Amino acid sequence: MLRNVLLVVAFLIFFITPAVAEERRLLVNDMEELAQAILDANARPESDHTIVAIGGGEWIKVPSDTELPIITSHVSLSGTIYGEDDNGPKQLFKIGPSGKVKLSGRIIDFVVRSADGMKGFIENEGELLVDAEFKFVRSIYSCGGRLGTCFGGDTPVIFNSEYGRLNLEGAVFEEEDYSQTFAKTIFIENRGSATLKEVQVYLPNYNWPTPIINSGYLSLHNVSMVNQPGQREDERHAAVETTEGGVTESVNSVYGGFSGDWCDTATSLGYNISDSSECSWSEEGDITNTGTGLIWRDDYRLTKGLPPGRSALVPTRISAAVDSAGEQFCPEKVIFDGNGDGIAHCDRGAIELRPLGLGDSDGGINGLFYNPEADGHYLQVLQTDFTTLVVWNTFDKDGNQAWVYGTGELVDGSSLVAETYINVNGGSFHNGEFTPSEAVYWGRIELEVHTCTDGAVAYYSNYPGFGDGSFNVRRLGYVKQLGCVD
Repeated sequence: MLRNVLLVVAFLIFFITPAVAEERRLLVNDMEELAQAILDANARPESDHTIVAIGGGEWIKVPSDTELPIITSHVSLSGTIYGEDDNGPKQLFKIGPSGKVKLSGRIIDFVVRSADGMKGFIENEGELLVDAEFKFVRSIYSCGGRLGTCFGGDTPVIFNSEYGRLNLEGAVFEEEDYSQTFAKTIFIENRGSATLKEVQVYLPNYNWPTPIINSGYLSLHNVSMVNQPGQREDERHAAVETTEGGVTESVNSVYGGFSGDWCDTATSLGYNISDSSECSWSEEGDITNTGTGLIWRDDYRLTKGLPPGRSALVPTRISAAVDSAGEQFCPEKVIFDGNGDGIAHCDRGAIELRPLGLGDSDGGINGLFYNPEADGHYLQVLQTDFTTLVVWNTFDKDGNQAWVYGTGELVDGSSLVAETYINVNGGSFHNGEFTPSEAVYWGRIELEVHTCTDGAVAYYSNYPGFGDGSFNVRRLGYVKQLGCVD
């Protein structure tokens, strides 16, 4: 009898005790190996976790005829992949209902092509966590040729199905200054449940339409989204299009360059910033009709600890986003005293401003800077014992030469905020008489240097022909006594 009882107990232990989850790490060097890795993961127990490094630190190209298996298991994917000739497969990844996937790294230069039965370049029906950088991944709708044939469409980069659970944490979506009239990039279409936390979206001109479409539940938490002014400033699009039945909530987030009418279809939980005067948000801490003060910095990773290759929408010291987030909504991360008032507090948006304070030993702010993206634009900075002078040699939107100058306050040897002026006439001799210059107020300039060689400028002006904007600068000349002479 005892023997029989022991046998039954052993039987129950064998079949009831859950299997111990196994974690496997794989390195794949091309898409064929990646496809096999996915198949192997799908064949393993549900509890297993397969971690796949794509390229092993090197980037790989994805041929246009690539067709990967549907992911039905627990898989983490990381690496840098490029589209072959800026093209790519109809679909990159599809996560089935039982799939649980983490996607990180960089996905660069893909043209998303529409196809029958395909809902997204990345399609999720299970659980998907994304902290990757998407750089120049777009749909193009274009018509041309003698027959007027058209290709491309509105296929989103990420499609989240009705039953999908989508979480984006620290993801970045970046487009380039693309002039094609029919450029259409929809970064996310959500029909299920989606949470975007510390996510950044950067569109360099108004050619790009609404980047997010939501018909499910969408939470935007510490998100930064900027659509830069271009030649079509009257064609601002919504940051999020919320269709019938969709619920969109936003908190501690910053939106620049988008229309304000989308605020009527999204719920503010407080502490949002929109530069549109048409935005109706009025919860605690909401700010509207105010510039974001965000600058797109390609080299922010050099000093801020971001992943390799990662750029960022970084607030300047005078940004309304700095040290102003709702305390109850602050994400769990290291915070800094961004505005220099002696009190560290979290920022709104995706990136926490971390002043460097280069100081004199590292080159300070003195010197000559130029805009590498615009020939003929220079800034000269001279710090004295009494004040700090800045002169900006630039042009207005009509191409007329302009010299903007002023003095301001230097903070930590690395950041300058200056109220500036422009001469409208005078400063010349005529018939032996000198006519003094007549200066009028131009606006505010902020220059911030964050390495010996690089910095960023934000400007805010009501003077005709300028407006608000930002750009990166590079140091051209140095003061010998301040270091950085190598």
